[in-house]
Amino acid sequence: MSSRIDLQLRPESARPWLSRVLFACNGVTRLMVEQGQLYAGIRAGEPEPVSVANESRIGRHLTLLKIRTRDARSQSHLVVLVDFGPRFRNVASDDFRRLRMWLRLGQTRRIPASTI
Repeated sequence: MSSRIDLQLRPESARPWLSRVLFACNGVTRLMVEQGQLYAGIRAGEPEPVSVANESRIGRHLTLLKIRTRDARSQSHLVVLVDFGPRFRNVASDDFRRLRMWLRLGQTRRIPASTI
């Protein structure tokens, strides 16, 4: 699995009513994974490290991520990722699949086997 994922959120590529909903919810315009760390571009700012809350839900066509920056005083953000086909999505299919796989498998840290 490649160590870099760069997912641009493009609500303008979805249907107009969905674009408005996703733009209002997200506030996040980009998600990146570099060297095992998730970064989010929030409102046109520089990407900053974030963590994914346990309340997040990952599905094949719809993923809801609750993310928080490392700054404890900042609010959490809800990121809605949708891919129901070419006319009903806000992310590229391949990058979305790679991000889902990383969220499910790539975050876990493997504990070395005991040498007893």
